[in-house]
Amino acid sequence: MRRYERKKDMTASDQKYLKAVYVLSRKSGSARAADVAAELSVTRPSASNGLKKLAEKGYVEREPYGGVRLTAEGLRKAEELIKSYAALRGRIISRPKRLAYLLGGDDF
Repeated sequence: MRRYERKKDMTASDQKYLKAVYVLSRKSGSARAADVAAELSVTRPSASNGLKKLAEKGYVEREPYGGVRLTAEGLRKAEELIKSYAALRGRIISRPKRLAYLLGGDDF
């Protein structure tokens, strides 16, 4: 059985922030800390702290006035995460009876 594991250097929070920056950048070409905060329903200081951690790991570059952009490594990692999420989601959705059984529910 293949396991889906996150990389050791990426926490679940890091993944959440990286995905938000990726999505916002695709929509409008850039992302600001305030936009990330709104996207994730967190406070601006929380978003700023999360983005700071991503910058320290080399996934984003911070710009003046709260802007952030993905580095080449950040873009690669974000696309990798999105593909992994899609594969996992596909497995779960394609097997509802098995999932219901595992969760102790009745067949659909």
